[in-house]
Formats: sequence, C-alpha cells, structure tokens
Amino acid sequence: MKESDIQRSMLTWLELKGIFAFPIKNTGTYDPTAKCFRSFRGIKGIPDVVAIIEGRFIGIEVKNEKGKQSEDQKLVEQRIVEEGGYYIVVRSLEELETDIKEIKSELKNLQ
Repeated sequence: MKESDIQRSMLTWLELKGIFAFPIKNTGTYDPTAKCFRSFRGIKGIPDVVAIIEGRFIGIEVKNEKGKQSEDQKLVEQRIVEEGGYYIVVRSLEELETDIKEIKSELKNLQ
C-alpha cells in the first residue's frame, strides 16, 4: 500500500475519533503558472501528520512496509521527544490505533 493511502486512512480515523490532526505538506509544489516545481522550504524531516492529544504534540511519520526513517527524520524525532512530545512511526491504521491508545493511557497515568 502507498504511504499516501495509509496517511489518508489515518487522517480519516483520527477525525472520526475526534482527535485534532492535520497533514504537513513536506514536498515541493507544482506552479502551473510558471510551469515548474517550487522547492520545499520547510524543516527537513518534519513528520507527515501532526496530532494534538490532551495538549501534547504527536508527530506521526507514515511509512509503507519497506520505508525507513531518514537521518533528518530521526533528528526531528529526537528533538520532539526531548521537548516532551511524542513521535510515532506507523505503517498501518492498526499500528496507529495501538500507538494512540498507548499514548492516551500514558497521559492518563501522568495525571
């Protein structure tokens, strides 16, 4: 399955669960007027999806079954975790459900 299909199903699930989440556009964009691609000017390695659960930042990196994190993604993961956020790499909707359940449980135990 393509990462874009996995991401689409995850965003739908997060919305149905009432979790505030949105995708991060992290690629260049085609400019039809100039007939060329405009380069990406964001932070390299930023997660594909951002969610907020109980005030906590959740970075969600979507990978297919063969996908691996880049070095930039690993550095961003480290920074997010150091700042008190969560970062998960998911390859399926089932993994996302399990990871979100674990995060919610951990946040509940912190109260």
